[in-house]
Amino acid sequence: MKFKAFKLSLLFLVLFAGKAFSQANILNAKTPKEVGVMTEDEKSGNNDKPLEYGYIGDRDVLWAKTIWEKVDLKQKVNFPLYYPTQETMFSDSRKPLFQVLVEAIEDGASENPSEFAITQIYGSDYFREEDQYKGQKALNQLKYTRIIDAGLPILDEYGIVGTEQQDLYIERYKEGTLEQHYPADLVERLDFFVETTEISARDISYYHIKGMWYFDKIQGEMRYRLLGIAPVGDDVRTKGTNVASTPVEYFWIWFPDARNALHKAKVLNKDNSAKPISFDHLLNSRRFNAVIYKTENEYGDRKIQEYIQNDAMMQLLEADRIKEEIRNFELDMWNH
Repeated sequence: MKFKAFKLSLLFLVLFAGKAFSQANILNAKTPKEVGVMTEDEKSGNNDKPLEYGYIGDRDVLWAKTIWEKVDLKQKVNFPLYYPTQETMFSDSRKPLFQVLVEAIEDGASENPSEFAITQIYGSDYFREEDQYKGQKALNQLKYTRIIDAGLPILDEYGIVGTEQQDLYIERYKEGTLEQHYPADLVERLDFFVETTEISARDISYYHIKGMWYFDKIQGEMRYRLLGIAPVGDDVRTKGTNVASTPVEYFWIWFPDARNALHKAKVLNKDNSAKPISFDHLLNSRRFNAVIYKTENEYGDRKIQEYIQNDAMMQLLEADRIKEEIRNFELDMWNH
């Protein structure tokens, strides 16, 4: 009984000691604007940073396997990654994962990025240098601007015809340099017919993640290291239309580069709102449900659906088989 009481006391201290990041200063705030604002003493004593990864030498890795997984945001266990989706509910202490990533990318594209900026963004999950998105390029993947059909006759009046000329107009519209290249009356008349579609947090259906399972012979255990993450949703060009589209990856983020931003952003703890957890901790500790859709293999890392076609049940069974194969490796190591 004494030992049980000791454990309960220890649990109480762990849960309630320390600063309540999600509701910082809420009990002392005189106005709503002061909620979430740290005092000067709290700012000076705040050195909270993500837990650094330990160094792993190549000789310490006895076995490794890279896998790609899909995190379905429709599953209840994954809701902390998706909600809230209403922008009126966004605050410094509560945002969906997508909003956190976008704001950190915007920070990285600014002239004076902070320590929470994300700059390592790529167009593929292999993170090749030639595929890197720099500046506003990653954010442009989330926007689509077009001239609706009713505005095309206006372009014709000014001799701007053909897809190439229309695309050039759109590019200059995005750059904000229309007045330098076109008559002012054209820009004013056509402005009503220029439509911009943008991806928001509520449009994200999945996250694709890339990670490596490896056996650390020094620690004598299987471990997981998250390498990359990509938001997935409908093609921005078909958003708001009746055209069916296959979900697309908007970009891939090199996960270690995003850790500062993800550690700063907190996730609501449904059991105790005074002690939220960070997105960095949630993802690194795999507090989500995911299904394997691809592994590294001799066939060019082909996806499961490429060699098991038109059979969703068999695809799930194959994903489970791969997962069990990884689990069994650790057991086999201890048995031998």
